[in-house]
Amino acid sequence: MNQDNIVIPYFDSDKNIIVIRPHKFGIADEKVRVYMPTHIMTDDFSTLVIAEGEFKAAASCAFGINAIAIPGIASFSRLRFNELKDAVLAMNPK
Repeated sequence: MNQDNIVIPYFDSDKNIIVIRPHKFGIADEKVRVYMPTHIMTDDFSTLVIAEGEFKAAASCAFGINAIAIPGIASFSRLRFNELKDAVLAMNPK
């Protein structure tokens, strides 16, 4: 079935697209990821916002405040919290 939808590109640290997720839908057999719009982030990581949703993170970056996103707080709680923590620490290892 074809359906019009917004797609959200996910990037690796080299700014290459690694997966494209349809908005409001997941991909079968693909786990949720931390969205890190490195392609539009600044070099200043004195502030890093964790937003709920890719559009909020992208908007924050567009206004000069670096942000990453998760699809909902429950998606990275408990067993996956360390994955979120590692993603945040990788943004600025200082």
